[in-house]
Amino acid sequence: MTTFADQSIEYMRGLRQSRNPASEGTIRAYQSYLDANLLPQIGSRALADLDNGTAKAVFGPLADKLAAKTVRGHFDVFKGVIASAIDQNGNEIYPRKWNLSFIDLPSVVPAEQKTPEIPRKTLQEAFLGGSPEDRRLWAFLAGSGLRIGEALAVRTTPDGTGNYWDRAARTVNIEVQRHENGQFGPLKTSSSRRIVDLCQPLNDFLIANTPEGEFLFASKERAARKRFDLRFPHTGFHAFRRFRETQTELAGTPTTLAYFWAGHAGEDIHQRYAKWTLRAEERREWADRIGLGFELPQ
Repeated sequence: MTTFADQSIEYMRGLRQSRNPASEGTIRAYQSYLDANLLPQIGSRALADLDNGTAKAVFGPLADKLAAKTVRGHFDVFKGVIASAIDQNGNEIYPRKWNLSFIDLPSVVPAEQKTPEIPRKTLQEAFLGGSPEDRRLWAFLAGSGLRIGEALAVRTTPDGTGNYWDRAARTVNIEVQRHENGQFGPLKTSSSRRIVDLCQPLNDFLIANTPEGEFLFASKERAARKRFDLRFPHTGFHAFRRFRETQTELAGTPTTLAYFWAGHAGEDIHQRYAKWTLRAEERREWADRIGLGFELPQ
């Protein structure tokens, strides 16, 4: 008898080891869904016994305490684990036709999804507390729009294996992201490989306040996130990224440049990359025109 717990191990292994592996963020999220809710409820049950009735019994209660998108994520893992049990010819051993009306999953309404942006006042108040590195990290995230994994991979000297802050050019070259275990990995998307320009005040602030070291920030993601969550629960580092995108938009930045800096995908990604990579002076001018939208900590 193959249990859900047994097959979940194979499912997660497949996500990591396929020709196109899932991102580290996706793997962490899926594993958390398994550990927190799915395995405690149905881990010991046989795959053959899991059906629409099981799904209704599991996801109905979850919908009462979790966001709709998170419940849908749990359901995707549930389906994926069952579908990953295949025979030697690649056919599903336990094919299912899922009745979504019967299961009654919650609908994801984009307008209702929580997408917090850290307010300017809150950002200024944040600089009054926290360690010197925390304040420096928060200012960097809000002033550059980098994802946390990208920021923690930034080196102060180039070595070809990580991201690099070029003080003289006022740029951050993004090539990889750093995971919670300290290991480097590929970026979220191909368009995430880019150059991000810093305005002069932020670059000067980093020069004046960055201690000697291999990386711009010494903390690992889990520790940095824990300290931030203690001061600003239910916010998340992505709020800094949204803050920066708002500042960029308010300044009337060309859309293609805003997308280039943010690492957003688009149909013309390769053309955008080539265009703005060659226009360093224009990028710096726009970075200074946008500024920060907040006062740097003293």
